[in-house]
Amino acid sequence: MASVTEKIMKKYDFTGKDIKFLIPHQANYRIIDAVAKKLKLDKNQVIINIEKYGNTTAASIPLALSEANMEKK
Repeated sequence: MASVTEKIMKKYDFTGKDIKFLIPHQANYRIIDAVAKKLKLDKNQVIINIEKYGNTTAASIPLALSEANMEKK
């Protein structure tokens, strides 16, 4: 996940400061945390809800998007 995101960021000349939110697949907290650290993102820039639902496979990103929207992020 980090390498793909880094490639996209490099292609568009983005840094972590340019990203408002990273909404990753909610498979594993340690992976999400490692990606955020590698991309130099603040914890407030990463939407995480795995502690509420676990790994919901294909529904994880839509659930995270919905929650972010409901929280007016």
